[in-house]
Amino acid sequence: MSDYSTKNIIDYAMDGDAIKFREQLYGAIHDRVSSHIEAKKQEVARNLIGQQEQIQYEEVDEIDEASGNNEKKHLDSIIKMKEVKKSKHDMAPSIHDHMEDALEKGDHKKINDLHKVFKHITKKV
Repeated sequence: MSDYSTKNIIDYAMDGDAIKFREQLYGAIHDRVSSHIEAKKQEVARNLIGQQEQIQYEEVDEIDEASGNNEKKHLDSIIKMKEVKKSKHDMAPSIHDHMEDALEKGDHKKINDLHKVFKHITKKV
């Protein structure tokens, strides 16, 4: 943000310096509008990410209805594995390796259990 302050705007108005008054006023308005636009962009981006995750889970439910429970479990396991893989936590690579082994064996319960462990160890206290 630039050095546009209400004090400067008032000082220029009191001094009758219309050019600097206008420059300061427009600059201050521009900075405030820009910061509100940036905040709104970030809010929209967060909402889109949340909607995308919700859509993924809705797709899992649709697959469950159309193709059976096993495919839903498989997709749900993959989503959980992706969450672990994206994590920066020190334990994430090890847990992800165990999840991959379980996926190869079709052991979705083990993946679910490992995901619960992952969530527990990464929970902020």
